[in-house]
Amino acid sequence: MEGMKRVLVVRSVHQEIGKATARELHWLLNHIRPNVLFLECSPVDFPALLDDSYGTLESAVVMH
Repeated sequence: MEGMKRVLVVRSVHQEIGKATARELHWLLNHIRPNVLFLECSPVDFPALLDDSYGTLESAVVMH
C-alpha cells in the first residue's frame, strides 16, 4: 500500500445543529490539516460563500 494517499470525507449539515457547529468544524480542519479541501458550492454562490453572506456552516468556517 506504499504510495497510497489517505482520503477523509467530512460530511456537514450546512447549518449549526447540536455538535455540528462552525467552531467544531474549524477545530476539526485545523486538527487534520488537509492538503486539499473540496467544498460543494455552486459557482454562482461562490462569492457569497467568501463574503459570509451565504449563511451556511461551511461559509462561517471559510471566514475563519
